[in-house]
Amino acid sequence: MSADADAIKELAAAGADLTSPRTVVHYLYLPDRERAASVARTFNRRGFRTEERLGADNINWLVLATHEVLVS
Repeated sequence: MSADADAIKELAAAGADLTSPRTVVHYLYLPDRERAASVARTFNRRGFRTEERLGADNINWLVLATHEVLVS
């Protein structure tokens, strides 16, 4: 059995509702604002919600891309 299948089995055993979607957040770091905007547009076209901002290091740009998925 795969690690994913094992994790799903444990979640179900713990009583998790596997029929409700979960929000997944992806953190992507890019070297400049233009590339961050380009990546964000690509994610938006694929149904993700995105947020772009300067990263905590004040150098790289952060793109937060979120979407809802069912555990599978």
